[in-house]
Amino acid sequence: PEPEALPEVLVAADKSAAPGTGMGDPLAFYASTTSRLTAAAKVLQETRRTSLQALKAADGIQTTQWLAVNGGNTLSAGLGIASAVGMFVAPPIGIALGVGSAAVGGAATAGDALSDRVQMAELRRRMSMEAWNTLAIAELEREWLQARDAAGEALKAAEVGSGVVQLEEAGAIGAAIA
Repeated sequence: PEPEALPEVLVAADKSAAPGTGMGDPLAFYASTTSRLTAAAKVLQETRRTSLQALKAADGIQTTQWLAVNGGNTLSAGLGIASAVGMFVAPPIGIALGVGSAAVGGAATAGDALSDRVQMAELRRRMSMEAWNTLAIAELEREWLQARDAAGEALKAAEVGSGVVQLEEAGAIGAAIA
């Protein structure tokens, strides 16, 4: 078996900055985690747009399926009624109509079940990818929050130690985040 590919959001985050970049320097790590989270969030947004389009397409397919199945069921019911009447007037015709009614009803039910199975498999796959990407974003956000807290503590420590945060440090943080 081949290993599952990484979620799309993690691929984007890794392209933005390698995991652990800046570790040891709270401000650099904060800039790195901000970059990773931002890149991943952009991909998640695009993934969700694609999922919404796929859901709209699935809705259209389900509507068409519903019309086809209901048409088939209506035809089956009509043939069944004609079969009942035909049994009294001309029994061979009534039997043929009954067989036709059963065949049409069975085909409508089988087609409906098969189409539902295919559509549900695709929906399940897409929703699983959504959940996986969302969990990956949550983990990136947790990492970003920890980095933000560590950077805040580092800035406070630098402020207490020198009396004021150096202008170069503040500029470096702003440039790295932007």
